[in-house]
Amino acid sequence: MVIAVVRNEPSLEDVVQLSKRRKTDIISVSGEVMHTVVIAEPSEFTTARKLVEYLNNVTSGNVRVVVDSEGMYVPEEFRIHVGKTSYVKNLNLDFESLHPFGYYIKLVDKHNLVIAGKRSHNNYAIYDFLKKFCGYR
Repeated sequence: MVIAVVRNEPSLEDVVQLSKRRKTDIISVSGEVMHTVVIAEPSEFTTARKLVEYLNNVTSGNVRVVVDSEGMYVPEEFRIHVGKTSYVKNLNLDFESLHPFGYYIKLVDKHNLVIAGKRSHNNYAIYDFLKKFCGYR
């Protein structure tokens, strides 16, 4: 499987911080806890719900999922975009150059993380993110 992981500042490892001993809020940037929302394109809503289910199992359970809709974001939230949401489409990522099963896990800035593949059904990307950055096995 071929993937593209693009890291920016701050690094994804620094942003996603989980406690192995107790449930905690999932996202903190420079020590500042941020509420998290998973934004999904309509065809990826089931995949996004699975991500939220796992994140809520290892956190305080405050992560929620919404269907992509322009202008609905709260500036202070950390947003995980699953699939080719309107935000992701505006990033001009080169999905055509990816392997047919390739995907991006990209931290765009301290408020936006993209998990999106060339094809729909981003299950591989979701599970890869959970394994690499959230300690899921």
